[in-house]
Amino acid sequence: MAANVEKINTAYFLPAIQRPFVWGAEQMIALFDSLMKGYPISSFLLWDVAPENEMNWQIYKFAEHFRFGEVHNEIAGKKGRKLTLVLDDQQRLTSLLIGLRIPYDC
Repeated sequence: MAANVEKINTAYFLPAIQRPFVWGAEQMIALFDSLMKGYPISSFLLWDVAPENEMNWQIYKFAEHFRFGEVHNEIAGKKGRKLTLVLDDQQRLTSLLIGLRIPYDC
């Protein structure tokens, strides 16, 4: 998988143009079911932001505290790190983050 879940909120962030996370439990389960069956899940659209342009964009973290129906993306500090913005497929990456790293309350 090209996108590494460990890079979420350390190198991968969301641009302000992204809509909020909207997937429900059924869609998240279907994603993991597809992965377990070895099906392709398409590609991710990522943008490596040039260092001279980092300050031109408002960026947000992926949801770190998850509860269905209550998604809030916090503003992320840039801190001089290399930024990669997720332009497409936030729903799948957030689902992977929730399923692999974050305890959640249904």
